[in-house]
Amino acid sequence: MISHFNLFRSTSVQGTGAPGVSSGEALRRCRMWPGRSSLRVRLRLVGQAFQEVKAGSQAGFIFALSILIVYLVLAAQYES
Repeated sequence: MISHFNLFRSTSVQGTGAPGVSSGEALRRCRMWPGRSSLRVRLRLVGQAFQEVKAGSQAGFIFALSILIVYLVLAAQYES
């Protein structure tokens, strides 16, 4: 049976980082691998790795939004 993902032939690769290496660093190194390969390879993250990358890119927005909410609450509280 040939595995497919988004209509492309695919294979599943699973791994963990070495002891003392963060998951973010391990993901960064895994994402560099297709560029060094002589084959036409694309990397798609799924599952927990995909969620980690997606959540990391939203951290700045959430922090800015929380600062805005705190400012608005304090401004409303001390309006008079």
